[in-house]
Amino acid sequence: MITIIGAGLSGLTAGYVLAKANQPCRIFEREPFIGGLARTVAFRDYLFDLGGHRFYTKLPDVQEFVEELLGEDLIAVNRSSSIYLRGRLIAYPLRALNAMLSLGLVDSAHVGWDYLIEKLSQLGRELPPERNFEEWAVRRFGRRLYEIYFKTYSEKVWGVPCPELSPDFADQRIRGLSFSEAVKNALFRRKPKATTLIARFFYPKRGFGMIPDALAARLPEGTVVTSSEVVKVSHSGDRITSIDAATPEGIIGHKVTNLISSIPLTTFVRLLEPPPPKEVMEAAAQLRYRDMVIVFLGINKPQVSADHWRYFPSEDVPFARFHEPKNWSALMAPPERTSLVVEYFANRGDDCWNMADRVIVDLTVRHLERLGLMTAGELESSLVLRLSHVYPLYTVGYRAHAERVLEYLGGFSNLQCIGRPARFLYTSSDHYILMGIKAAHNILGANHDLSSIGTEKKYAEEG
Repeated sequence: MITIIGAGLSGLTAGYVLAKANQPCRIFEREPFIGGLARTVAFRDYLFDLGGHRFYTKLPDVQEFVEELLGEDLIAVNRSSSIYLRGRLIAYPLRALNAMLSLGLVDSAHVGWDYLIEKLSQLGRELPPERNFEEWAVRRFGRRLYEIYFKTYSEKVWGVPCPELSPDFADQRIRGLSFSEAVKNALFRRKPKATTLIARFFYPKRGFGMIPDALAARLPEGTVVTSSEVVKVSHSGDRITSIDAATPEGIIGHKVTNLISSIPLTTFVRLLEPPPPKEVMEAAAQLRYRDMVIVFLGINKPQVSADHWRYFPSEDVPFARFHEPKNWSALMAPPERTSLVVEYFANRGDDCWNMADRVIVDLTVRHLERLGLMTAGELESSLVLRLSHVYPLYTVGYRAHAERVLEYLGGFSNLQCIGRPARFLYTSSDHYILMGIKAAHNILGANHDLSSIGTEKKYAEEG
């Protein structure tokens, strides 16, 4: 039996492609629901995603795949996002000159001077590769702009100092911001280069979870087994031979012909029996994920903001960002009400993670009230969700550890790892869908290299 662990976006995509080819499979999902981090939650009269998930892609085949799934339920949305800093809203994605001028005269002069000094220090010498994210950002923007825009938000999101963060994620997430180009364009009234940022995206009418729901609906009955956690993966030689799953009926064993895993890489290696070599386990122990606490607020007013996302880098605001689902699709909230999905980044077991629901809701509302976005009396309902293994944490040296583990797992001829947590890869949803498609094709006889998907050195939002 072809077996898939995890009924998230990648796993369901693989199952759907296999089903279309008349290849039966079984998908085991630990939770009582499908979709993983891509699911949409229905709560009272509201719908909301676990963080805002837009769909955009440069891959025509993936675009066609999703359009075929959703048809007219896939709508186009013009992006609107901002950063709240020092009492001002600054458009995001950042444009360097706009970001600098939003700071006021004194800080703008400081930013410009730091940038000039940094660039002068680089003249006439070959620069070594950046060792960490702080070096990456300072080298491109100067220290002051780095400290104002990048340092506080990055450390709030990732929970570690910027000198401990790898520069890898910056290449895809920030590279489109060019200080020198912005200044040249402003001073000499030049037209910017042809590169654009993704300002328009697609979104399912009733939440991003419509994608995994549509995939699951097209699978034969009994394909997806929920509330079934895989607790052991047995192997012999170069093959995975069976899995054991904990179900409401007890531990059940299943023979495996091919296995696709979309669960966290660090979790999967601990399930292997016999265990991997010591050096593989030590490498896996060095890999960490960032967790999240989501505070959903149903609000008795038509709209809080005009943004899809709003970011809060300042230390005096405890949460990192929120999104307003109704701004993505009018069907996400009742006509005269709206909602916010507020994100706190955390580590399982820390103070934020352990905060009582009522306390964190009150904390959130108090800060939103201080920011002038809502009043406590407008709060209609709330829900707190805690999510683990949300983002792979790119600390310095992470890549060697991840590659060591994936190299070992690559030695199993009938195993493929797909998706964000399973490949320890922070990229976009179209790549996770593509991994599912390619993994299924490999079982059907193709020979696709999954390690190349989503790793291109190109800014993720250049269109």
